[in-house]
Amino acid sequence: MSDYCSNHCTYCGFNRTRPFSRRQLSPAEIEREASVIAASGIRHILVLTGEAPEKTPMSYLRDAIAVLKQYFASIALEIFPMDEKDYRTLQQAGADSLTVYQEVYNREVYREVHLAGKKRDYEYRLLTPERGAEAGFRAINIGTLFGLGETRSEAFFAAMHARYLQHAFPRVEISLSLPRITGEGGKPENILPDRQLVQTMLAWRLFLPRLGITVSTREAPAFRDKLLHLGATRFSAGSRTDVGGYSEPGSSTVQFEITDNRSVAEVVEMIRQNGYQPVFKDWEPLQ
Repeated sequence: MSDYCSNHCTYCGFNRTRPFSRRQLSPAEIEREASVIAASGIRHILVLTGEAPEKTPMSYLRDAIAVLKQYFASIALEIFPMDEKDYRTLQQAGADSLTVYQEVYNREVYREVHLAGKKRDYEYRLLTPERGAEAGFRAINIGTLFGLGETRSEAFFAAMHARYLQHAFPRVEISLSLPRITGEGGKPENILPDRQLVQTMLAWRLFLPRLGITVSTREAPAFRDKLLHLGATRFSAGSRTDVGGYSEPGSSTVQFEITDNRSVAEVVEMIRQNGYQPVFKDWEPLQ
């Protein structure tokens, strides 16, 4: 919804030092985007903003959720970290899930890649998933950005973080993602090859049988198709990383490059051809 950001993260295409024309969607533009996405069949949406609270305050976020509730059964947020009371406000407004990546668990690397902005506060970000769970979100998605820290230790600490959250909040669905730096993120210092990514995903699946595992459109189509059989539970589809990119493709700067450019219909057909059932909304409220 917005690419304004107050942080300087060396790996991000939206960091505050990058000279490009920034954009923020109006409520009417948000509805136009929602209409296009909903027409593809998607019912679970992930909503993103840059980390600039002064540009996307609580009033803006509440209004956006009110619009999106008309089109989607499940609204997940990937926005700047908040206090518990603020998350509770958004949960009561209609958002039900939260995504927040630690980006890198190694504290030294974390300092090196987060040069300015509130995101430099390692502890505040680390405790964000707990605040979201306490606020009532039914699902929390976390992860590390592979390419920043040493890959095996990052995979280990991400798994331990997820395990802690599962034990502390047994009624919350905890998921891990496996994003790798691509495109605008530059050349990674610690490359995670395909073979090790698969090993990591399988280790997570064995270690945490209840874990949700998300595979994004950062990955190539042929590779994503093979992961379908190995324990992944959610695939993004038809994704855009530019503000307004669904109704006006190419109108804004992208945050990072998408590798799997297939439409939602094409991903759905791939899932069916592999003997699985595509489900657009896969939860029921706990009683």
